Amino acid sequence: MGEWQFALDECQKALALEGVELMDLKSFPGREEDRYVLDVQNPEIVFTQGYNATPVFYNDIDNFMLCSFTCSEDLISLYNCFDDQEVKDLRLNAFFEAREDEQYKVAKVVEKVYDCFVIRSAELYLNKAEAEAMLDKAEAKQTIKTLLNNRFEGGIPDVDGLNEKDLISFIRDERRRELCFEAHRWFDLRRYAVSSKYPEKKSIRHETYDKNGVLEGDYVLKPYGEDPAWVLPIPGYEIVYNQGNLVDNPQRVERKLE
Repeated sequence: MGEWQFALDECQKALALEGVELMDLKSFPGREEDRYVLDVQNPEIVFTQGYNATPVFYNDIDNFMLCSFTCSEDLISLYNCFDDQEVKDLRLNAFFEAREDEQYKVAKVVEKVYDCFVIRSAELYLNKAEAEAMLDKAEAKQTIKTLLNNRFEGGIPDVDGLNEKDLISFIRDERRRELCFEAHRWFDLRRYAVSSKYPEKKSIRHETYDKNGVLEGDYVLKPYGEDPAWVLPIPGYEIVYNQGNLVDNPQRVERKLE
């Protein structure tokens, strides 16, 4: 982690491979034609294996309980935050399905693609832009613009005036918008928290509801370093194998509603 030049070199090698391209959402037919962003027709997908996790999850809960598993307002707001610039993020409709109660559920994937283990070209551009920005290279803006040109309608957000920390923050938000529900976010948050340059720690608050849809309270994950739940317990056999030289991570405390 933090080997930005190495990351940049590997991204450039990958992007130079034949057939690595981005899909322009302006020409994406969408679910009206039974198309999903993560399907076998998406030219961005480089590799995938397993099964699609989120559709299986949603199929196991009825519409009455769906309110407890909708996308967070914090996430959805990221797709609307450039409305004042009169540009439209096409991913809001491509990635999600809106419900009558103005809540959203994720709808990115269909059979034959595994949403929790998929490698696609969009991530290459995000990795490259982040590495270039961390190395203070001017090319970072053009790299992220390449992705934005394939995700927005009516123009793209203004990134020319962003520099240093503001540019990194934009790229991190863009990574969240693009890679949501593809098993990146948890690792990204931990990576940002320990970054030697522009470290970022945040608390996470999850609302919980009873079976009737009544708010019961919040579960809160404190910022990295203040809550042991950011790290996993080390298996006992690993500690035994290392003859006690390996110390287990702090034990998690029982979380209570607030």
